[in-house]
Amino acid sequence: MNKDHIEGAFSEAKGTIKEAAGDMTGDARTEASGKIDELTGRAQQAWGDARDTIDGVAADASETLSDAAARASSTIRDKAETVKATASQVGSKVYEAGATAGHTIASTVKEQPLLTLIGVAAIGYLAGYLLHSPSSPFAPEPEPRYRRAIRRWS
Repeated sequence: MNKDHIEGAFSEAKGTIKEAAGDMTGDARTEASGKIDELTGRAQQAWGDARDTIDGVAADASETLSDAAARASSTIRDKAETVKATASQVGSKVYEAGATAGHTIASTVKEQPLLTLIGVAAIGYLAGYLLHSPSSPFAPEPEPRYRRAIRRWS
């Protein structure tokens, strides 16, 4: 029940009383005014009913959305914890693999320095070839043919 219900009931009662007074006195104007007040009161009560319905629906929607947001937040938090734990495990495994590779490389360099030097030289040569090959994105642009021809004749 809201303000419109109360005001509507008051207007309806006032209209009923006015209508009855106009009917008893024979005053058509008072009787019509009472009828108008009565109808206005009924309309205001109907408006109050509509507002109550709208308020109820809005409250239900708000509660439903709040529950959905809480569930979504909980799900996201759980998934974030799972991702965090998995990332921590992966990080540990990568660290261990890097440490093992570092120990392996260090022992290989100590035990076979000549083989290590040849391997590093081969890797350097391969990197230089890839960087300066014609298909490399770092290679300089070839000079257009017409410029080479002009340079030959000058």
